[in-house]
Amino acid sequence: MLGRKNGIGWHSVDKFHYISENLVHDIMKRIIVSAFMLFISAVSFAQMMPDSTVQFVARWNVGEKYSYWCEEKKYEVYNGTDTVNVKKKSEIRIFEVIAKTDSTYQIRLTYKDSKSSDPNDQLADEIAKKVLGETQVLFSTGIYGNIISVDNLQELVQQQISLVDPLIDAVYDSLPEEQKSYTDKEAIKEWTLKACQDENAVLTSVLDEISHLYMFHGARLKIDEEYSLETEMGTILPDMPPVKAVMKFWVDKEYTDEYSALCRIYSEADKEQFSSFTMAATGDAIANSLAMPDSVRTIVNESIRSATKAVDGSAEEYVALEVHLNTGWPLNYSYAREISIIVDDSKREIITERDNNIIVE
Repeated sequence: MLGRKNGIGWHSVDKFHYISENLVHDIMKRIIVSAFMLFISAVSFAQMMPDSTVQFVARWNVGEKYSYWCEEKKYEVYNGTDTVNVKKKSEIRIFEVIAKTDSTYQIRLTYKDSKSSDPNDQLADEIAKKVLGETQVLFSTGIYGNIISVDNLQELVQQQISLVDPLIDAVYDSLPEEQKSYTDKEAIKEWTLKACQDENAVLTSVLDEISHLYMFHGARLKIDEEYSLETEMGTILPDMPPVKAVMKFWVDKEYTDEYSALCRIYSEADKEQFSSFTMAATGDAIANSLAMPDSVRTIVNESIRSATKAVDGSAEEYVALEVHLNTGWPLNYSYAREISIIVDDSKREIITERDNNIIVE
């Protein structure tokens, strides 16, 4: 029976204050871009080696299944003191090995018992369950556990598309009459549909929830040695270019032994690109959601884009991942991202924290 070590998580180490950001619109479901990498290594077993290295390899059987209790918290902080818009969400995610070949595993991920403190999120979950039933993702890994494909991507895209009309209609109907007068429902549908039709956006949405769990599989890393990788960080806003970022990762010696290894990741986006791209794309989304003539919308877009010159911003991500060495199953995953936007003397932080723990039955 697998279980996580006591005290392991992003919140257990003083030097890591893990906070995060998510620019997902309330009515969007699981559309976010995050870093994704594959490691391939010619090894055949997973353990802590005598040369102070750790190898991560899957040793799974068909029918093997583990559930994870997943919690997410989103909030905003103004000028470091005022916390607003707190949202909490929880669900159970079940990972089951359903097929195995000499070179691959196929895993089915099922989402269950989703609950949210935000009425729009809860409404979206209820509509999704009514329209789609249980949400499932099929993905394949290499023999070492490294992700190689999302196998039902086209089905997931069509599911997203089928949710647009009932979801936007329901959210719009719940608005006060005054707000309806200046909210362009059809423009929001068009914007949302565009995002849902983007196969890459749906793919990265899925990878956002599974890639970090398996990103070290197939790798052999020296304990406490820092590695770095140039990568990209993105958002879900349509037509927004990805932002350059640097990812650093290492195996934490203090929390690594023969039972499990704790891996840490830190990523930071290019500040200049992030400030420009994020504010410009956010301005587009705001302008496109309001009821106004195209000529006025263009002026609003240009005004918001010109304001980005006076904006400073940053994006940072933190991950703590504990992996059971004998089997390769993740035991605990904590993720955090912080988006900071500074205009003159005003600072706004958009934060998300995630914590996934294996359920010991």
